[in-house]
Amino acid sequence: MTKVQTAVVVLKVFHGSGKRSYFELESSGLRDEIRYHYIHDGKPRTEALPYRMADGQWHKVALSVSASHLLLHVDCNRYDFAFDLS
Repeated sequence: MTKVQTAVVVLKVFHGSGKRSYFELESSGLRDEIRYHYIHDGKPRTEALPYRMADGQWHKVALSVSASHLLLHVDCNRYDFAFDLS
């Protein structure tokens, strides 16, 4: 039986010596979403953003991150998200 991969890492940035992931942008074809994984106060967190990226086509992605905000452009479409970090 072959295991089907349903999510792929689009971008991953490492902290320090490269042993710990600082943040990661992942596309999930099964759920039609982009997931943003990051560390806040030493704990891993994930934000799920609805978007169908796993469609067999190439996509243009731009990402801007601040302390509580994610600005994502996919194929020139803007997606603006504020995080509840409480």
